[in-house]
Amino acid sequence: MQCSEHIQPFTQIIRLSNQDIVLLKDLIFGVMHESFISHVFGNYRKYCTDKRIQPNTANFLDFLIARNLIYEEAVRHYVILEEFKMLMLMKKCKNKTQTVKSIARAYNLHENTIWHILKVHQEKF
Repeated sequence: MQCSEHIQPFTQIIRLSNQDIVLLKDLIFGVMHESFISHVFGNYRKYCTDKRIQPNTANFLDFLIARNLIYEEAVRHYVILEEFKMLMLMKKCKNKTQTVKSIARAYNLHENTIWHILKVHQEKF
């Protein structure tokens, strides 16, 4: 018998309304959120000490990416979306197609990849 089979979910031990379950989940997530932050910063301090680097924003982002807390794919999507917005606002290119071509060349990506990110991930960030 597995360990998880011995543990009854709290909601099965005590009858709770759906609203109480939502509140309980929010409370548990809040505690987990605080624990997450505590663990991340504790590990980041150790990371900085081990690597003999100054704690700063750039090093913190490097740490999050190195630990896969921020996925490289998210970094790529974010950069492409931000570059596209910036280039469009600055009117550096004639139109969207030229902007996409410019980004594709700059990051050595296929134009279809850029179009896909613009289409699918526009609301992500």
